Amino acid sequence: GGDLGDSDGPGPELTILDVGCGPGDLAAMLSERIPEARILGLDLSSSMVELARRKATGDGRLRFEVGDVASLPFESGSIDLVVSTLSLHHWPNAGAGFSEIARVLRPGGMAFVYDLRLVTVEAGALPDLAHQAGLPVSRLRRERIHGGLPASLFVRFRVDVPVEEPAADVSPAARAAGHARIPAAVTPGEVA
Repeated sequence: GGDLGDSDGPGPELTILDVGCGPGDLAAMLSERIPEARILGLDLSSSMVELARRKATGDGRLRFEVGDVASLPFESGSIDLVVSTLSLHHWPNAGAGFSEIARVLRPGGMAFVYDLRLVTVEAGALPDLAHQAGLPVSRLRRERIHGGLPASLFVRFRVDVPVEEPAADVSPAARAAGHARIPAAVTPGEVA
């Protein structure tokens, strides 16, 4: 596990990791929307990964593995985008998880970790969490999601690795944050 390379030639330009992928629905949707991306779903549960593997592609562009966010089996700087939905409150050590996410992100990479607002890390605990993760507080943010009552039930955590010169075709939010490789198609909606 952990080899993101493609032995059949140059790989896709974008590498996405879905942490806590469950049955693989988000990873499969991203694979359909971003056909040039290589997407890996990772989950602690072997039964969830078994279900998710039914959605894997034969070319290896979308695949699923058993793994732990606190010990990601990838080289440093090898992932462009990390996504996670509704798994953070299950992580035994959120600091270790965010540390690993930051480690595997490439310069210009971003991570979006969504969780239920009432059961996840409180805003006041963010400085301690950033410290545990070995990150400056400015690199780990907790963002409120707009969109009415359903959206108010969730919160988004964002980790990023800024670069000097962002590319012209990135989303406005990614460009404003200094990210060069995340296309507009994968940058989630408005937050505060």
